[in-house]
Amino acid sequence: MKLDDLTIGAVRELVHLFGRGSSRTYSLVLGQAYLVQTATLYFSGRLVAVTETDIVLEDAGWVAYTGRFGAAMAGTAPFAEFEPCVDPVVVARGAVVAYHPWRHELPRKVIG
Repeated sequence: MKLDDLTIGAVRELVHLFGRGSSRTYSLVLGQAYLVQTATLYFSGRLVAVTETDIVLEDAGWVAYTGRFGAAMAGTAPFAEFEPCVDPVVVARGAVVAYHPWRHELPRKVIG
């Protein structure tokens, strides 16, 4: 088969079979710590993977209550309630409302 002989339909089928390759770009930075706001709760952690459907956070924790959000983000007050996760957390990207870069040491002990 020659490349010049391919029809548009054949090219579309090949793209469907093999995906779009690694040309996807994301504004998230691997290795960066984030406070991830979902539709119902928050997670903190260091981003180690991004896929089409989810993200993976290591050194992660569940933030039950941030307390004063601005103070928490500025690093001037700890979260009001926090529980560390033992394993990495996989978060569905469809549930994410916002990714907030976390510029402070990630908490690793229970708070509250």
